[in-house]
Amino acid sequence: MLTISAKVSYGLAAVFDLAQNYNGDPVQIKTISENQDIPQQYLEQLMIKLKQSGIVKSFRGASGGYILIKDPAEITVYEIILCFEGPIELINTSCKSEVLKNFWTKTENDIRKYFQVTIQELILEQKRFLNRIEYSI
Repeated sequence: MLTISAKVSYGLAAVFDLAQNYNGDPVQIKTISENQDIPQQYLEQLMIKLKQSGIVKSFRGASGGYILIKDPAEITVYEIILCFEGPIELINTSCKSEVLKNFWTKTENDIRKYFQVTIQELILEQKRFLNRIEYSI
C-alpha cells in the first residue's frame, strides 16, 4: 500500500493555501495553520523544509509571512513529495524475472506521472467544485 505521510499532506495543503494568494502579500503561518487545520508548530517545521527546497520564501516582521517563489503552474504534487519524502520507490521489488522488473519499473513511473498534477490545476479544480456548489443551492 502506498502511504502518503502527514508531512506531504500538510505540506501540500500549505502550498495550496499560498497558491490561492499567489502574487499577493505574504501569508502568516497562523493564517495558513487556521485555513488548513495544520498544527502551527508542525507547520513551522514544514515551511522550513519548503523554504530549503526553493518552493517558498519567508519575510520577517509584523507584515511578514510566506509566499510561493514559483508559479503554481510550475509546482507539481510530486515536487512536494520529493521535498518531504524523496523519490517514490517501491521497495522489495528485486527479482530475477525481467518481466517482473519491467512491471515494477513501469509501475513506479506510472505513480510518478500521476503526481505530476500542478498546484494550479488543483486550484482550478477547486474553483469548478465551488461553482458547482453555488449553482446547486
